[in-house]
Amino acid sequence: MVKKLYKHELSALARMLVPVNLICLALSLVLRLTYFIQDKFIDNSVFEMFSVLLLMFFVISIIAVFFVSYAMIIVRFYKHLLSSEGYLSMTLPVKPSSHIITKTVCSMIFMIISAIVVIGSVLIAASSSPDFTEFLQESWRYIKAFGEILGPSTVTLIIIEMAVFMLVSLLQSILMPYASMALGQCARKSKVGMSVAWYFIISIILTIVRNIVTLVTMFFIGNFNIDSIEATAEMEIETFEDFSVFVKEILSVSGAHVIVLESILLAAVSAAAFYIITRYVLKNKLNLE
Repeated sequence: MVKKLYKHELSALARMLVPVNLICLALSLVLRLTYFIQDKFIDNSVFEMFSVLLLMFFVISIIAVFFVSYAMIIVRFYKHLLSSEGYLSMTLPVKPSSHIITKTVCSMIFMIISAIVVIGSVLIAASSSPDFTEFLQESWRYIKAFGEILGPSTVTLIIIEMAVFMLVSLLQSILMPYASMALGQCARKSKVGMSVAWYFIISIILTIVRNIVTLVTMFFIGNFNIDSIEATAEMEIETFEDFSVFVKEILSVSGAHVIVLESILLAAVSAAAFYIITRYVLKNKLNLE
């Protein structure tokens, strides 16, 4: 039964999100072709205006990919579990936790796919610029320098930390509206309004807790030093030697690894709390009237 839940959820999300992603990808290809034609064959104000208009649509499509993806995640959860469909969904021979996990996993899959499509689309569109190759070469030089400064083991650790942080943050961002909607359903009236209110309340609480934890970490664990940070911020990076000093200073004064680990832990704890809240409400306090 759980496999059918995954199949149904992936199918429902794909019907809306695949077309949006394909439109974004198609616009990047058309934009790339347009710039190529403009550079090689046609160079007039009318064609330039057309390319600018096409670029505007491309930027809008990028925004739409993330907006529609996130909106669909919220709508699917509300419609399938908290609206009139919830009567049928909750009678299925699966636990509430299975519903939550299924929707979370499927949502994460499509959010990651959307991010990959957007990055690929931007690279395709940007490849039309004559400075793009130079930008890639210069970026690769600094990446290599970054690796030489820190060493392979440190770079590997940073990559793993950032990957884990992005995944846990994505998990948190999906479970947060789930918990908000679940809490909103406990109200007798204005359930949607209460869900929105809970979302903002949770956001404010998270921001306050995150700032407090970060400050405590920076002062007591991260070797926080105001003078060092100000000096680092004022550094002028003109050579690889300057870049080397800058990287070492940033890592030393901010306790970068500790800050990232603290962020991962905070995101994981909050995601777990959102899951527990959502599961508890769906199991014990669900009110579909």
